[in-house]
Amino acid sequence: MLQTVLVDSVLLYGFGLQVSNVPLFYGVSIAIALTFMKILQFFITLADQIGRFIGVVLLTLQLAASAGTYPAELLPAWLQAIGPWMPMTHAISALRLVVAGGAAGEIGSELLVLAVYARYLSYSRWCCLS
Repeated sequence: MLQTVLVDSVLLYGFGLQVSNVPLFYGVSIAIALTFMKILQFFITLADQIGRFIGVVLLTLQLAASAGTYPAELLPAWLQAIGPWMPMTHAISALRLVVAGGAAGEIGSELLVLAVYARYLSYSRWCCLS
């Protein structure tokens, strides 16, 4: 979380990023960081080195499918199909809404999706199922 606050501070005060609600920007960034930390922790705890590899593959796939780099309309059909199921798609959407001054309900719905990912990709939830 400290890294998240540091990066956000550099964006806001070093580069002069203008956001509509600074505390909300920090909060959304921390929520995103915690979500991705839980997802990576799940894969690494579950499968160690293979889990790390899965995390890298998932990150790469999300970078392509989340419409953060290119508009979704320019992506191949299979990436367009999996994009809405990727957590990074919702993270990017939430950050765009915060920066642009989107409605709190829209931001909340994106954070709710991320919370579901964080909750259900928790190793402690799955470790006792066998």
